[in-house]
Amino acid sequence: MQEEINVNLSGQELPVIQKVSFGKLIDMLHVRAREMNDGSEELLNIFLSEIDSMPELRSGIDETQIEKYRKVVDKLFGFIFPHALTHNEIKCANPAFLMNPMFMSARFSEILEEAGPDYSWDVANYNFDDQYILICMAILATQFNMPVHVKRPYVIRIPNQTTGKDRYYRMTINTDFMDIKRTERSLDISDADFQHLMDNFSDVTVWKEKFPVDSWILTGFSLFSFIDVTADVQLAKVTDDLLEGGKHGMMKFRNNLRQLFDIPDLKVSLVSINGDALVQGTLKGVDRLLLGKEDSVLIKDLLCESSTDCLIERNEAFVLSDVKEYHRTAQSLMSSNLVKKRIKSYIIVPIVYEGRILGFLELGASEISRLNKSSLIKLDHVMPTIVTAANRYNEEFMNRVEAVIQTECTTIHPTVFWKFQEEAVKFITAEETGKKHVFKDLVFSEVYPLYGQLDIKGSSSKRNEAVKKDLNTQLSAAVKILKMAARQDKLPIYDELVFRLEQCVQEVSEEMRAGSESSIMRFLASEVDLVFKHLSSSEGKLGEHIAAYHDSLSETFNMRYEERRKFDESVLQINKALAENLDKAQQEAQAMFPHYFERYKTDGVEFNMYIGQSLTNSAQFNALYLKNLRLWQLMVMSDMENEFHQLRKTLAVELEVASLILVYSVPMAIHFRMDEKRFDVEGSYNARYEVIKKRIDKSFIKGTEERLTVPGKIAIVYTRDEDEEEYSKYIDFLGVKGYLASEKKEFVMVEDLQGVTGLRAIRVPVLYKDTGLQSSLSIEEIIQQIEVEGGE
Repeated sequence: MQEEINVNLSGQELPVIQKVSFGKLIDMLHVRAREMNDGSEELLNIFLSEIDSMPELRSGIDETQIEKYRKVVDKLFGFIFPHALTHNEIKCANPAFLMNPMFMSARFSEILEEAGPDYSWDVANYNFDDQYILICMAILATQFNMPVHVKRPYVIRIPNQTTGKDRYYRMTINTDFMDIKRTERSLDISDADFQHLMDNFSDVTVWKEKFPVDSWILTGFSLFSFIDVTADVQLAKVTDDLLEGGKHGMMKFRNNLRQLFDIPDLKVSLVSINGDALVQGTLKGVDRLLLGKEDSVLIKDLLCESSTDCLIERNEAFVLSDVKEYHRTAQSLMSSNLVKKRIKSYIIVPIVYEGRILGFLELGASEISRLNKSSLIKLDHVMPTIVTAANRYNEEFMNRVEAVIQTECTTIHPTVFWKFQEEAVKFITAEETGKKHVFKDLVFSEVYPLYGQLDIKGSSSKRNEAVKKDLNTQLSAAVKILKMAARQDKLPIYDELVFRLEQCVQEVSEEMRAGSESSIMRFLASEVDLVFKHLSSSEGKLGEHIAAYHDSLSETFNMRYEERRKFDESVLQINKALAENLDKAQQEAQAMFPHYFERYKTDGVEFNMYIGQSLTNSAQFNALYLKNLRLWQLMVMSDMENEFHQLRKTLAVELEVASLILVYSVPMAIHFRMDEKRFDVEGSYNARYEVIKKRIDKSFIKGTEERLTVPGKIAIVYTRDEDEEEYSKYIDFLGVKGYLASEKKEFVMVEDLQGVTGLRAIRVPVLYKDTGLQSSLSIEEIIQQIEVEGGE
């Protein structure tokens, strides 16, 4: 929307001395008199003779002297204000750049009279600095031929006391009858000066340096022309309010639509689509029309056949110029609700974004035919913005929903997101209506857990080995340098440092204590590095060794990081490969039946899954899907073992993994705790499952010193005979398919854990692709096949 301006800047400091002059207009009339040949030139010449006897009108007078020459001035303006157009054109003549009319068209005079005696041209959104700069720009353009654009359109608000409404007019200034002259105070403007002015365009002090006050003389007058743009301004305001949004945006939007349609009591509503239902918006300022008292109504119950076809199928506006007549024939819930709301004419327009209906805009009037098909012309201008705003609101609302979930909960798995979304919508709706809503803890009951892990065996000892190697290498290099320094300078301090470094080497080589690494690094940083800094300027081999020593250290840790880097990169490679394999397979599993899934990267990968009816609102659970997921898990574990088997050949450090599956056949409840923002199991019995998960991978086979989990085998832990029978079938089947060495499966008892007894396990070797008969069938094909064979 254009800026509003009410201008009266007379009496203010300006770069020009202003005089009202009619010189250019008089010259124009002389030219016209010479060109005329119809007999009327005689009268014009008589008038010009009279004007020529008043040279001050050409040289310039003060604006306060206008009344002294009123009759002559009015005749002069009559030549550029045609009498035939005076009741149509909205224009006036003013001292240059000042809003202080010397002459007005009849239409403009009427508009100002209707504005009332108290209406003044005080500055709004336009200040004295702007006026100063505007005149300077005119000087730059006319006197220095600089590339500036002086003409600027303004929008002026003029109230109408009769109607109580504001009208808006776009104003343009014609400067053809103005002239600018130098004074002794005027300055020349160079290209460099011009660039400086443009770079500091809004700083009036810079402009005053180049254009001092009263340094130029401005003579003549300006013509101000006005065009009524009230409709454009109202449309722009509708757009601005929609784009601005905010708490009261809808109320502003409704008020501006009322002005746009000139219907003071216009009802405005927005309804959104949620699946097969229409939902009443919660924005402040929204009227209830189509849905009546209900917050949500199914589309099929609300709309009749003709309105459904128009709105949903063709995405076109549905217009009722006479609601009562429509209700007499249609008898739909839609028309019934409108009649109850005393709506007599009505428009509903689909809000369509990229081919998708987001909702509908409703307009209702209390008079028959007050809204009709011609009203759509005005809506055409604002609908693109309404669509954009509706899409933005929809996205912002969903962002708010997700933000509430993130704040009140945590990152939520897509399978259960619907449940958190329901609670978040309740939270936001209550917030917008001023009510307090506590985000409730959510419980998912009767779900079956599945747990699996591939753990890097002996990762702690491998990490310690890498630390020892790096420390030994760094300490040995430091000893070598200090011995060279001692031979060169014979300082006892070097020998003392060598002694302490050799003690560190012995400590690392034998058995490092918990704080050994940090104490050695402090010693190197606080004492040895200071000596090396002193010796670094030495010439010859000593300087070269010190430079090589520093080059061998990590910039990040300021210590040798070669062996640890190899170890960390190897662990990272394993975790990345296994996680990617698992995530890809998980997408396939979710397509089979939605379930909750979470994965963690440690030294290896572990994952939890839960499946059950309470977790989904889009599918019907059956025990078959639990068996399906268990078979899938066993196959995926075998695949990840194969992934690692291929990867280990490329690792910088030799590492092994061991796989574990925990079977738990008793359904449990998982509880999302809002205070802790995490899922937890419900009840003391189910807590036993969490205890087993934490301790089982470190357990031994009962009566032996052999760990349950070993490289190359998958350990399946369970408690019931039924579980043993179920997994034995899976193993035998996958043995035929080339996944597992089923003939070598072994059944073992697991040592008693603290508070947990009676655990059993099946251990089965994995068939690797380069040694086994790996099946060419996909996981989905194998699962389908086992379901068929099981059925037979």
